[in-house]
Amino acid sequence: MKSFQLHPGPGPLAARLADPKKRHLWKEILVQPAYASNILRLGGALMRDGQYPEATEVYEFGVRRHPSIYPFRLCLGAAYEHAGREEDAVRVYRQAIKTFPDRFRAYVRLEKLYRRGGSIADAIRLYRAIPAANPIKEASYLRLFQIHARLGDFETAITVLQEAIKHYGESY
Repeated sequence: MKSFQLHPGPGPLAARLADPKKRHLWKEILVQPAYASNILRLGGALMRDGQYPEATEVYEFGVRRHPSIYPFRLCLGAAYEHAGREEDAVRVYRQAIKTFPDRFRAYVRLEKLYRRGGSIADAIRLYRAIPAANPIKEASYLRLFQIHARLGDFETAITVLQEAIKHYGESY
C-alpha cells in the first residue's frame, strides 16, 4: 500500500478531489483520523461517483489506521474490484478472512471473484476449509450447495445438504 500524507494540504488525493465537500472531508480525516465514520462516508461517496482509485486510497488509509475495523477491508476489496484490480481484491479478502475468520461476507466476495475468474475449485476449497467449530460453517454449506447446483452437479449438491443436516439437524 502507498504511504499517505498525515496532514491536510495539497497531496495526491486532495488534488484529485474536485468536489469541495469531499476535499474538506478528506482534510478532516487527515486531521482527525480516529473518526472512522468519516472514512466510510468519503469512501462511499467516491464509490458512488465512480472514483474508484480515490476510494481505494481512502480505504487503504482506513485499513492502515484502523486494522480492526472489518468494513474497511470489505470496502477496500470492493474498491479494488471496481478499479479492475482483482488480484488486490483477492489479497484483501484473504487477509480479511485471516483476520476475521468468523465474518462471512469476505468469504462470499472472495468466492464470487474465484467463480468470475473460473476458479470454481478454489471457491469450493474456500468453504471446505472453514473449521467445523467456526460459527459460519453452517452458512458455508448453503454456498457449497449453490456452487454445485450451478455447475449441474446435483449429486454433490445433495451430499452437501446431507452433510449440513447431519451436523445441524433436520431443520437445516
